[in-house]
Amino acid sequence: MITASIIVVAILITLWAVYHNLNVKMRDVDGDLESLNEATAKRDTLSGGDEKAEADKRVAKAKHEYNNSVEDFNRSIDTFPGMIFGRMERFGRRAPVVLTDEEAKLGQTGVREMKL
Repeated sequence: MITASIIVVAILITLWAVYHNLNVKMRDVDGDLESLNEATAKRDTLSGGDEKAEADKRVAKAKHEYNNSVEDFNRSIDTFPGMIFGRMERFGRRAPVVLTDEEAKLGQTGVREMKL
């Protein structure tokens, strides 16, 4: 009886951890999307020169970070046991942003390479 209770508690704790992890990853995706939007808006206000080039680098890096977060989140809701909660909560897959060739070169500094 005690062993069964311990097993049930362990399963519940594991399921809670998976659910919590999914929520954290979803918040990461949302936060990275907000950072990307802010970097893009700031870049769009600049007219040119060195500031514009730096802003382009920040946007490219933000796109890479967003795409990495999306990759992690999508992998989590596509694999067991995350898929159970993903379906229960109706978490949908997130789409990565498309990188231009120039952004692909600029944004890779300091950001792990993404797998598409």
